Amino acid sequence: DVRSQGMNHLISEQFEQISAFELKLRLFEMHLKAKDLSHFPTCLAMFPDREVDFSKHVQILQQEFSCHFEDFCTKRPLFQLFTDSFTVDVTSLLADFQMEVIEMQCLAAMKTIHQESGLMAFNKATDQAKFPNLRDHALKMTTLFVSSYICKQVFSAMNLNKSQLRSALTDENLQSIMRSVMTELQPNIHGTANQKKCNISH
Repeated sequence: DVRSQGMNHLISEQFEQISAFELKLRLFEMHLKAKDLSHFPTCLAMFPDREVDFSKHVQILQQEFSCHFEDFCTKRPLFQLFTDSFTVDVTSLLADFQMEVIEMQCLAAMKTIHQESGLMAFNKATDQAKFPNLRDHALKMTTLFVSSYICKQVFSAMNLNKSQLRSALTDENLQSIMRSVMTELQPNIHGTANQKKCNISH
């Protein structure tokens, strides 16, 4: 899915996409068993009489998908705790979180911040002293790598830059290239140039 590519994606967003795709697979399987190809116009055009049973292929795909992302499913309560601690089932959480979540769910001001300002603003506003476990959990969730996209991006940049024609590159040069690839910060060239003063000899 192209939506999972790129930077600045949270692991909870990835989990939501995986959950949505699993639900779609179940729907596809149910439709295909009933010979309903409404979601598969190409198959319907190729087999208008619907004599081919495609549901077995979707079942295999669903099994492979569930096996591949089995670890994600076991951590569903932790993802839900991160995205919305106001609706998460307290009994599904570890004991370390339960008391803090109950207190958080009773704070109307924090709920307003969560609804109006978004997840990141909510995590920043969470009191570290009062909710240490929730804060630590939020930090872990925001720092987890969602995919191998960044690694692939770095390898592509290294393949382009480190070649036989550029053998003079030092390790320091390569580290600088990697840093520039992995960041979205843009240099303020005009501002830096304006700060420089030319030395005019008389």
